Amino acid sequence: MKNILTVIILTLLFSFSAIADIEKAMDAYQAGKYQETAEILKPLAENGNVHAQFMLAKLYENGEGVYQNIQETVKWLKRAANHEIDQDNKLTTLGIRTAQYNLAVMYSDGVGVEQNFRKAVRWYRSAAKLGDGDAQNNLGNMYARGQGVRKDSVRAYMWYFIARKNGNTDAKANTYALLMGDGEKTLKQKNREIEKAIALADACIENHYKNCK
Repeated sequence: MKNILTVIILTLLFSFSAIADIEKAMDAYQAGKYQETAEILKPLAENGNVHAQFMLAKLYENGEGVYQNIQETVKWLKRAANHEIDQDNKLTTLGIRTAQYNLAVMYSDGVGVEQNFRKAVRWYRSAAKLGDGDAQNNLGNMYARGQGVRKDSVRAYMWYFIARKNGNTDAKANTYALLMGDGEKTLKQKNREIEKAIALADACIENHYKNCK
């Protein structure tokens, strides 16, 4: 799961109206005053601040300033993940995709929700199309394993290639593992798959992830 402090720092630029309260929340969190952090974040989250919603979800997940409650974690992640995308607000988009990624992990691992690979794929795909490298890598894993989607090596390679370009550090090893583990295919078949995956990845990036499966 992605770290709460990373999101707190980015949230400082989120909106002028909320910045003072977010600064207070960050100061309180870094000082170990978790209850105060939660008290500041709750009204912001209720009013639809996506970053506050994500941060509050993490507090419930970790039991910091509130009783640990995974159901509340899921609730606030869903609220953040379901925000309408504003392409002109990159920080809001970052908050949404981070929530989507974390929600996908919970569905994939069956933490706080019933394990559901299809829902995991749905949220990984949403975050992947917003440029999240970790979600792109994990979506590649789902295609490689046939979890929640039909097993598809080309799509797995494609998302691994895209994830690498977005800085994911696991995608290279996952590409190699898939290449070496698919013993039923000839080297020629594997090369064709990789060539096709590279073309799809390039087209996907060029079109800003539109129509990428």
